[in-house]
Amino acid sequence: SEPPTGAGDCTYSYQKVGEVSINELEGLHDPTTFKIMGGYEYNKYTDKGVHMSFWDGKEDVAACQKRIDTLAALFKAKYPDLPDLPDPDCDFNQYKFYHGKV
Repeated sequence: SEPPTGAGDCTYSYQKVGEVSINELEGLHDPTTFKIMGGYEYNKYTDKGVHMSFWDGKEDVAACQKRIDTLAALFKAKYPDLPDLPDPDCDFNQYKFYHGKV
Protein backbone atom coordinates (compact mmCIF):
# COMPACT_ATOMS: atom_id res chain seq x y z
CA SER A 1 0.00 0.00 0.00
CA GLU A 2 1.26 3.46 -0.90
CA PRO A 3 1.42 6.25 1.69
CA PRO A 4 -1.24 9.00 1.46
CA THR A 5 -0.21 11.86 -0.82
CA GLY A 6 -3.10 14.28 -0.44
CA ALA A 7 -3.80 14.11 -4.18
CA GLY A 8 -7.42 14.07 -5.30
CA ASP A 9 -7.23 10.38 -6.21
CA CYS A 10 -5.53 9.36 -2.96
CA THR A 11 -7.64 7.47 -0.46
CA TYR A 12 -7.01 5.98 2.95
CA SER A 13 -8.96 4.28 5.69
CA TYR A 14 -8.90 4.22 9.46
CA GLN A 15 -10.46 2.21 12.23
CA LYS A 16 -11.53 3.64 15.57
CA VAL A 17 -9.78 1.67 18.28
CA GLY A 18 -10.68 3.61 21.41
CA GLU A 19 -11.14 6.98 23.00
CA VAL A 20 -10.32 9.03 26.06
CA SER A 21 -13.02 11.49 27.10
CA ILE A 22 -12.19 15.12 27.80
CA ASN A 23 -13.35 14.58 31.40
CA GLU A 24 -10.91 11.68 31.79
CA LEU A 25 -8.14 13.79 30.30
CA GLU A 26 -8.80 16.71 32.64
CA GLY A 27 -9.40 14.48 35.66
CA LEU A 28 -12.91 15.88 35.98
CA HIS A 29 -15.17 13.36 37.74
CA ASP A 30 -18.32 15.45 38.32
CA PRO A 31 -18.71 18.37 35.89
CA THR A 32 -21.91 19.63 37.53
CA THR A 33 -20.35 19.92 40.99
CA PHE A 34 -17.19 21.40 39.45
CA LYS A 35 -19.25 24.19 37.87
CA ILE A 36 -21.39 24.76 40.99
CA MET A 37 -18.20 25.15 43.04
CA GLY A 38 -17.03 27.92 40.71
CA GLY A 39 -14.80 25.76 38.57
CA TYR A 40 -13.76 26.96 35.16
CA GLU A 41 -11.65 24.87 32.80
CA TYR A 42 -9.76 27.78 31.26
CA ASN A 43 -9.80 31.56 31.20
CA LYS A 44 -7.99 33.10 28.23
CA TYR A 45 -7.32 36.32 30.15
CA THR A 46 -5.54 34.64 33.07
CA ASP A 47 -4.21 31.68 31.01
CA LYS A 48 -5.40 29.24 33.66
CA GLY A 49 -8.45 27.54 35.06
CA VAL A 50 -10.27 27.84 38.36
CA HIS A 51 -10.12 24.61 40.40
CA MET A 52 -8.39 23.02 37.40
CA SER A 53 -4.87 23.36 36.10
CA PHE A 54 -4.88 21.02 33.09
CA TRP A 55 -5.11 23.83 30.49
CA ASP A 56 -2.88 26.33 32.33
CA GLY A 57 -0.21 27.70 30.03
CA LYS A 58 -2.14 27.10 26.83
CA GLU A 59 0.75 28.26 24.63
CA ASP A 60 3.56 26.92 26.85
CA VAL A 61 5.52 24.21 25.01
CA ALA A 62 6.34 22.22 28.15
CA ALA A 63 2.73 22.38 29.38
CA CYS A 64 1.47 21.26 25.95
CA GLN A 65 3.89 18.33 25.96
CA LYS A 66 2.68 17.35 29.43
CA ARG A 67 -0.91 17.33 28.13
CA ILE A 68 0.13 15.15 25.16
CA ASP A 69 1.97 12.77 27.49
CA THR A 70 -1.05 12.60 29.81
CA LEU A 71 -3.32 11.66 26.91
CA ALA A 72 -0.87 9.03 25.64
CA ALA A 73 -0.58 7.48 29.10
CA LEU A 74 -4.36 7.39 29.61
CA PHE A 75 -4.89 5.81 26.21
CA LYS A 76 -2.18 3.22 26.83
CA ALA A 77 -3.69 2.40 30.24
CA LYS A 78 -7.14 1.85 28.70
CA TYR A 79 -5.87 -0.07 25.66
CA PRO A 80 -2.61 -1.75 26.69
CA ASP A 81 -2.68 -4.33 23.89
CA LEU A 82 -2.67 -1.77 21.07
CA PRO A 83 0.69 -1.18 19.40
CA ASP A 84 2.59 2.08 19.81
CA LEU A 85 2.65 3.70 16.38
CA PRO A 86 5.21 6.30 15.30
CA ASP A 87 4.16 9.89 14.74
CA PRO A 88 3.46 10.48 11.05
CA ASP A 89 5.59 12.91 9.10
CA CYS A 90 3.91 16.25 8.60
CA ASP A 91 4.57 17.83 5.25
CA PHE A 92 1.56 20.13 5.21
CA ASN A 93 2.15 23.33 3.26
CA GLN A 94 -0.46 25.90 4.21
CA TYR A 95 0.46 28.19 1.32
CA LYS A 96 -0.01 25.44 -1.24
CA PHE A 97 -3.20 24.22 0.39
CA TYR A 98 -4.85 27.61 0.79
CA HIS A 99 -3.47 29.03 -2.48
CA GLY A 100 -2.25 32.29 -0.98
CA LYS A 101 -5.32 32.91 1.22
CA VAL A 102 -3.29 32.78 4.44
